[in-house]
Amino acid sequence: MALRFDPADLPTGRDGRILALGLLAVMLGLVWLLLVQPLIGLYSARETALQGRMRYAAHMVALAAELPAAREEARAARSQAPPPNMILAGANDSIAAANLESLIDGYSHSVGATLISTEALPPVQVGRYRRISLHLTARANWEKLIQLLATIERGTPRMSIPSLQVQAGPLGGAEQLLDMSLTVDAFRAGTATTADAATDAEASQ
Repeated sequence: MALRFDPADLPTGRDGRILALGLLAVMLGLVWLLLVQPLIGLYSARETALQGRMRYAAHMVALAAELPAAREEARAARSQAPPPNMILAGANDSIAAANLESLIDGYSHSVGATLISTEALPPVQVGRYRRISLHLTARANWEKLIQLLATIERGTPRMSIPSLQVQAGPLGGAEQLLDMSLTVDAFRAGTATTADAATDAEASQ
């Protein structure tokens, strides 16, 4: 048996108005879900992509503005080598280490400290330079050890002291002597030479 829809069967009056408002709400909801909401989502996605492109473009413009200054700074850094008197003399690592040891020995004598031991540490390539390091122990009273440190830090070529330890040594007459162990770094220009490689091979045997 087929069902027939008769408009006369629809409610009238207050119930009819409520039904009509309900149908209108359903239709508006369908229009929102099927048409308006997809359009809003598409617009939001395009707006987000556009903002991302604008931020990327602004970032590239800022980098481009900084590029000439960065190139000039790099060119100046390459052209400005340290003064010759700030670089440790020596055609290879062994000679440079010997020169550094002789220099520290002279400083020690000048302030009245005694070098107990010296040890050359393995050189390290740092850019265009070789870092030459000595580990040494000096003995003196506190005042003389401070003078030795100041002399090394003010000396030529430029030197640094990356590590330092002080401990009590033997009694020296009426005063307590101290043993100061420290590492002294300096730099020579160049890279490892054939003589350096031979010395390293002998040391490893």
